[in-house]
Amino acid sequence: MKRKIFFVALLCTFSLSACGGGNTSTTETPTESSVEETVAEESTAEDSSVSADNDSDGWGSVRALGLDNSTMLSIYQDYQTAWESSPEDPIAKRDYEAQVDEEIAEKYGISTDDASHVYMYVLGNYDKIAAENGASDTSEIQLHYGDLLSTTVNGTTIVLKAKITSSLTKKMTVASCFYDVYDAVEKYGLDQYDELQYWAVADMTDGSEQKVISFTVPHDTLEKIANGSIVEGQLQSYSTDVWLSPALQ
Repeated sequence: MKRKIFFVALLCTFSLSACGGGNTSTTETPTESSVEETVAEESTAEDSSVSADNDSDGWGSVRALGLDNSTMLSIYQDYQTAWESSPEDPIAKRDYEAQVDEEIAEKYGISTDDASHVYMYVLGNYDKIAAENGASDTSEIQLHYGDLLSTTVNGTTIVLKAKITSSLTKKMTVASCFYDVYDAVEKYGLDQYDELQYWAVADMTDGSEQKVISFTVPHDTLEKIANGSIVEGQLQSYSTDVWLSPALQ
């Protein structure tokens, strides 16, 4: 009797083992919701990575505004023009700057913070933005009358140094210098700069080379040249810091 009971028990044990009944562990099949959650997490991580890359230089908020280079340059120039009239009194200056922020922000349909951020962004990246907006390579600049000796860009200012070679009267020599600048602004998009400084040298009768003329063209005058508001014969009247050596007077 004992042998029969033992055999039955052994048979039951074997049956359970063969049928897998003794293994209580199970393999979970991923559900659709868990897959979606994983994909969403990966997507969020990728978006965060892209956002971090776009703002790697700290100017992501400016680029997010979607303003073109021309608009950003206009905002920058509006600020530059406004600063020329900024009062010296600290309190009045603070109020004036706040007013400027509000006026420029309203003009371009952006917030005051965004307006000031755009200004700072252009201030630090002016050459790059101006070049992308159409300013020509300065190495291409050629003058009609004088020989261009050098072109230097100092931030938002371009400096042209030339040498007068034409045998003209004093009056015509002066006129030729202003013509060269007017022509260069038109041909090479130099109105993208905040100001243009020009100075020229000439060979003297004693064999020396001396500076004979210099002047500055402010941005509003550069714009007038670009849009045809003035002709080359008027440029001297619209320039500042005009200096002529006795040799040209």
